Amino acid sequence: MQVGEPTLKIKKISDDKYHSVGGFNLQDPPSSLISASLLKDAYDRGLYESILQKREIDEDTRELFRLGTLIHLYILEPDEFDKKYYIGAYDPLETREQVESEIGDLLEGFKKEIELKYPNISDGEGAELAIIGEYDGVFVKSKLDKMVMIDNGYIVITDVKSTRLPMAKVKRDKQGRLWEIAREIDEYHIDLQMAFYAKLAVEAYRQRTGTTYEVICELLFCSKADGKTRLIRLSPEKMEAGNEKLGRIWNDVKEFTQFGIGRVEKALLV
Repeated sequence: MQVGEPTLKIKKISDDKYHSVGGFNLQDPPSSLISASLLKDAYDRGLYESILQKREIDEDTRELFRLGTLIHLYILEPDEFDKKYYIGAYDPLETREQVESEIGDLLEGFKKEIELKYPNISDGEGAELAIIGEYDGVFVKSKLDKMVMIDNGYIVITDVKSTRLPMAKVKRDKQGRLWEIAREIDEYHIDLQMAFYAKLAVEAYRQRTGTTYEVICELLFCSKADGKTRLIRLSPEKMEAGNEKLGRIWNDVKEFTQFGIGRVEKALLV
């Protein structure tokens, strides 16, 4: 099969560059650049609220997001962490951002446990890759914590999540399922996010190689509550739930990028 010029590019770019572009563009809808976070927000609050009103984030959630960023860098890109942050007491001569010793200890604990339990996560391969380009007529972007091709021809996508759930004491139901984690995946629409990542990864590799690969999606939960980690592989049922969520919001987002907010509003009112 002849492979043409890909419309989805897999590339390594900095967080700053990645976050500097993107979002819904009311003045020029076709130039909107759609990410998983936008899709999750649009699914959760509705497309119009997501476009017209930036989501307010409480301080506790903001701190959890910051911890997630620190974990990503400390585990997956330690050199980048050292360029941006230092751990310890305030140093007036430092130009990097301070990370408190307590958080530094938490990060080091995560690192040691991951290197012991899941050494392939921190091996540096396929870390922090972006997929950017056009998909289904829409400009999209995604930043994957880790994406690798394994020997049997599967694409494995691993996303690192900070959580308040204590991983050492997470509860199971009568069928042995980790229902607290399942609830968090559903509540924060992580299933939608991973479904979006999987679709972009499959299409990006198909364009590059002419081959359609299967995808395995994993979540590495790092708990702020007890400093423990747990690697979860999403079941086919969870991926299907994510695909259903994605399908419900994707058509609205696509209509907006093609016709603007007025056309979609009328369609929804009918």
